[in-house]
Amino acid sequence: MKSKALLKFLACVFTLIIVSTAISLLFMTTASSAEINMISADKVETKAGEVVQIPVRIVNNTGFMGFSFNIHFDNRFLTPLSANRGQLLSNGIFDDSIGVNQTGIFKVLFSSTTDINGDGELFVLHFRVQKNTVNNQKIEISYNKADSFNERWEEVHFQCKDVIVNVESSSGEIGTETPESENINVFQRLIAFIQRFFETIKKLFSQYNNQTERM
Repeated sequence: MKSKALLKFLACVFTLIIVSTAISLLFMTTASSAEINMISADKVETKAGEVVQIPVRIVNNTGFMGFSFNIHFDNRFLTPLSANRGQLLSNGIFDDSIGVNQTGIFKVLFSSTTDINGDGELFVLHFRVQKNTVNNQKIEISYNKADSFNERWEEVHFQCKDVIVNVESSSGEIGTETPESENINVFQRLIAFIQRFFETIKKLFSQYNNQTERM
């Protein structure tokens, strides 16, 4: 009986530890996410053969003086036309590498002499959707750490979200949805871990009860 009571006590202690850890990590994740410079654009609806305009914005801006973004796309279906500075980048040097012969990727670059603060539109991308496009397209945005910094010359971290372009073919057919990049949810993983933990405790109790009955 004492062993059974001890097992129940240990199970309760472990449960409290795991639940408190999960809650702490959840708040830490939420707090850290609020500090990250979020780069995103709304989902775009278009038709094959048309030109799309994609405003790329930043929220939770902690301040940056320069950046270098990589724009990845499927050049079989998308042709980049231009990248124009957004309202937030009224001052500074803005450039892109669309004219450089690179397959499926180009850069968007910016540099200033002081930090750019506040949320808003960074740049606007223009793509032509080829007439043979039948599937929805995903435009991936990433950044170069070495070329993204603030006025203290500290590295600025960006969290970039893929852009989804929903394409209707020339025949009127809607393309299949292109899934966004998988975002691993820390909280969901903790929930799964807790569930596995309880299953393990249940098995231990079952084994203990079986051994007790045999004795």
